[in-house]
Amino acid sequence: MALARPDSVRYIEDSAFDSVLSVTRIEAQRLSGSDCSRRLPLGRDLGEDGVASIEELKATVRDGTQAVESGLQILEGAAAEVAETSALAAQTLHNSQHPEIVKALASLAAAEREAKLTLRRFAAAKERADTYLARLG
Repeated sequence: MALARPDSVRYIEDSAFDSVLSVTRIEAQRLSGSDCSRRLPLGRDLGEDGVASIEELKATVRDGTQAVESGLQILEGAAAEVAETSALAAQTLHNSQHPEIVKALASLAAAEREAKLTLRRFAAAKERADTYLARLG
């Protein structure tokens, strides 16, 4: 049985991916010439022509990157706590064969794996955003 991610972790992860998707959507609209939205993510208005300038787009991506960095800090703290709790539980309950203890240890191991995967996702999102900013100039 996998341990569910806390709501705060899901919120941060969803917000980061929503920001990346919003920026991608706006860039696609700009390139295709369609006018599906008049606002950039994070509340910025588009220019008079309904198209985001490169500087507006870069500012939005930077804001998203800052949100990802904040999320990374929170997740790193949570991941450290999960790892510490998992190690302590494993030492304390070593060799226990009670079914509930076995399940609890498996849940802690799953939480630790999920925390590591989420950290990698956030790091990859930040790296992609940084690469995108570099390409924008």
